[in-house]
Amino acid sequence: MQQPAQIIPYSVQRSAAQYQLGSPQAIYAARKENWLRFLPGIIALLIGGAVLAYFFHAYASLFIFWPYWQMVLVPIIGVGWSAVGLWILLSPWFSPDVRIFVYTEGLVYATRTCEVIRWSQMERLWKDVRFDRKKRKISSYVMRRNDQAFFVFKPNLLDGEKLGMLLEEEITRRLLPRAIAAFDAGDPILFDTIAISAHSIRVKQGRKKLAWSEFERINIDEQTLEIYKKGQAA
Repeated sequence: MQQPAQIIPYSVQRSAAQYQLGSPQAIYAARKENWLRFLPGIIALLIGGAVLAYFFHAYASLFIFWPYWQMVLVPIIGVGWSAVGLWILLSPWFSPDVRIFVYTEGLVYATRTCEVIRWSQMERLWKDVRFDRKKRKISSYVMRRNDQAFFVFKPNLLDGEKLGMLLEEEITRRLLPRAIAAFDAGDPILFDTIAISAHSIRVKQGRKKLAWSEFERINIDEQTLEIYKKGQAA
């Protein structure tokens, strides 16, 4: 995370002012890529260039005597290696890193363009948790805005866990009161594949339904949800 004392791009400032996001709070940017990531692209480009250079150099003395289909195959291989190398080297340009500018009333999701998300516009938030080989937790988020637009928050953001906690807090603060009010009014509450009502809890996958009178306990963490029926062993 970087402090908002840094220079904020004019396009971001303009978007924040237009949507009245308030004062800047924090900036989250992607980690700098290690140059070794581009090494396979450089190697592939060199191989492709070497194949093409050798083909044109030895065409008159060697390849002209080959069957046509074999001769054509050589430059195709060279072009293929070169294309792979260029794709690896240029992929950051085609898919620019995301920067998140957090304000008191929402955030600006900036790539080549700026998308504004007010906290009140957050409709859904999904969290994906996995662990790397060193057993370190890696979290990513997907947010759905109330116009059905989706935004991905990848784990390559510096201090991305803090941003994730902020997203969870804001969507809980705004949606929990609505859910409680709907539940008290007798309406079912939907959590993707799980539906909760005043009478039961139902899981759409497998079409399982459990009345509250049969409910024993629940275990929940960031990856799993376990619901136990009375008399059911752990």
